[in-house]
Amino acid sequence: MDPAARRRLGDGHEARRQDATGVSDRIEDDVIRHAGAKQVHLKLVGHNGLFTGEIVDDGCGFDTASIRPNGNDRRGLGLAGMHERVAQCGGKLEIISQPGAGTMLRVRIPLPETDNA
Repeated sequence: MDPAARRRLGDGHEARRQDATGVSDRIEDDVIRHAGAKQVHLKLVGHNGLFTGEIVDDGCGFDTASIRPNGNDRRGLGLAGMHERVAQCGGKLEIISQPGAGTMLRVRIPLPETDNA
């Protein structure tokens, strides 16, 4: 991430920085615990007032429609938490996955404006 974007994400906006960090930590945990990936590609960019992240793994993938938390089934709680954190930042999270085909997560979070950018 370029230094100006890092400053905009961090300066005076600790909660947003912590939310973005929490999402990346959760993604890392899920890849390690569930994906069985041999390779993970991570791209994080802050540019033109927008933080974007793309995480792609070659793991086992999953059916996104079948992973929804309900009742006593805890599957999907991590994904729901990621969506919630990104939404709290005014952003969007897109998850693309298929069984046997790996997973791609795209995160877009608007960066707060600062005077020292």
